[in-house]
Amino acid sequence: MIMQQLVPILLVDDIEATVEFYTKKLGFDVGFAAPDRFDEDKSKKAFALLKRDAIEIMAQTPKCLGRYIQLVKDKHAYPSVILYIYVDNADELFEQLKMKVEIAEDMRRTFCGMKEFAILDNNGYVIAFAEKC
Repeated sequence: MIMQQLVPILLVDDIEATVEFYTKKLGFDVGFAAPDRFDEDKSKKAFALLKRDAIEIMAQTPKCLGRYIQLVKDKHAYPSVILYIYVDNADELFEQLKMKVEIAEDMRRTFCGMKEFAILDNNGYVIAFAEKC
């Protein structure tokens, strides 16, 4: 048995706003988006798969995911997560993003030899971008 890939699911209230943030500000593409098939209002998306290069991130509403994962439905709580994305040029990406998004942590070198910075997405999730130095 080989584990092949980790794809996080971010719980968000507004899929459209999340798609707009990730596509317009971070350069992701939408691989797939859909409404909740059990919801009467089919005009609102409840799920999106976002892709950029080798990175995939899913975004889903708690109501939709709660239909499949009881813990999400019962707890009504969003789990905490920080997305940590390796990049080949952290300085270049920082320059591209610093005027578009909220910077949570300025560029720095870490104790383990990484050059990294962090931003906040439109839902308050922290996304750190890091380059091996």
